[in-house]
Amino acid sequence: MHAVSEECYISVISQSACLLLFQLFTGIELLYGVWTNSLGLISDGFHMLFDCTALVIGLCAALMARWKASRTFSYGSVQFT
Repeated sequence: MHAVSEECYISVISQSACLLLFQLFTGIELLYGVWTNSLGLISDGFHMLFDCTALVIGLCAALMARWKASRTFSYGSVQFT
């Protein structure tokens, strides 16, 4: 059980770092695309913005995986027959 928690913690850190880099590069690409009037850079910047949204969803899922099961929210640890 402890190893799963540690793996989730490492996953959260790596996803957060990846998200930060993606957001930085997305902002630079969008600003440079607007500055140079490049439709290709602007469209790729918006594409990367949606990739950042997917990373946020994955980060939320990794954080929710660390939640402990309770009587109300068993998260699949209780089998109903």
